[in-house]
Amino acid sequence: MPHSDLDWVRRAIHGDALGRHEFVVRLERVPATLARRNARLGRPLDRGDLDDLFQEIASLVWAKLGEYSGLGSFDGWVFRFCDLGFRNSARRRKKRPAPLSSTQRTAGSRSAFLSTASHSSIIGPLKALAFGRFNKTDSTPSVLSTCRNSYSPILG
Repeated sequence: MPHSDLDWVRRAIHGDALGRHEFVVRLERVPATLARRNARLGRPLDRGDLDDLFQEIASLVWAKLGEYSGLGSFDGWVFRFCDLGFRNSARRRKKRPAPLSSTQRTAGSRSAFLSTASHSSIIGPLKALAFGRFNKTDSTPSVLSTCRNSYSPILG
């Protein structure tokens, strides 16, 4: 099936709506992959970390889509991004300082608000990609809103 993967990838790169839809469908599998990996390793990442990681992976996969050669399955190619991204995120998580107290959080509420605002503003591009309204020259797609909820059955 790698040959058929290469066909739809090429179509997606050239703006074909069905190719881009297949891209989005394939990325819908990433949150479950990350959640399973997280569970196997003792849950080093929380839901927010997993959401951020999915965004990073989706952006990176889209940016490197032209490098997919079709020598293996697309899902296997994406899994390598998931594996490396997960290991890097878990490593960064270990290096993070302890959570802030409520007093410290209040002092940093402006930066928390800005972080939340920017997070919610990046949901649309990947959805637009599925419907062919996204050009590779636009900002890189990052989140598919339906994927945000796909951790719920896995994480409980």
